[in-house]
Amino acid sequence: MMLMEIRDTRRNAEHFKDVIESLEHRIKRNLDRIDAIPPGRVPRVKQMIWNFRFSIVQCQYCLGFVLEDLSDEVEELFVEAGGLDWVTNTDYSNRSWIASLGLIFDIDVELFGNIALFSETTPQGKRHALFSRLYEQKHELPPQARELQVDPDDEGLVAVIDLAEAGKTGEASEALTKYVQRWYVKNQGMGWYNSHDTNNYKGYWAYEAAAVARQWKIDDTAIKDHQYYPYDLAHYQPAA
Repeated sequence: MMLMEIRDTRRNAEHFKDVIESLEHRIKRNLDRIDAIPPGRVPRVKQMIWNFRFSIVQCQYCLGFVLEDLSDEVEELFVEAGGLDWVTNTDYSNRSWIASLGLIFDIDVELFGNIALFSETTPQGKRHALFSRLYEQKHELPPQARELQVDPDDEGLVAVIDLAEAGKTGEASEALTKYVQRWYVKNQGMGWYNSHDTNNYKGYWAYEAAAVARQWKIDDTAIKDHQYYPYDLAHYQPAA
């Protein structure tokens, strides 16, 4: 893979390379032992391996990998997603982030369907509204998913989408800016929050905001250089 300038300067390149090496080691260790694992635990281990691979892609973005190469890595994640137990083993961030990257890199419709189970409910009986809005850009959701209560954690960016679809472009742009400005603090309950001084840091990027800006054609000029906004992803164009 080709490297550009490092995107996340909170840590140096060696940090992200070390994290990638550690994740690759953990993937190999789990693959080596998977045949000896009780059948009931295999789906969880496979999902864990997938999560490790997704984390590698996050580190590759931080390192400055060219987007054309990252597109190939994201496509492979969608290939591997088929048949995994998404509901019990995938956290909220990964749900919206993988859908976002799938839209940004225009993943094939059939492959995109491999993440359909993300639309199922949270343990609290609420659906992930943001994921659902992103997913519906490629596929229809089953009727029961559309009828469930919206998770209030989704309201900020879902409101941006609503404004854009209503033709309120200026308000949508302002709401997107506010979402990104508040993004880090809003996520203080996530396991990755305040992780930049740890050996497990994989970047702080609002992938979902970039996907919404791109998909709904929202002006993101005001946040072009914001520390949490992956502007180049929002404006990615595949090589001819």
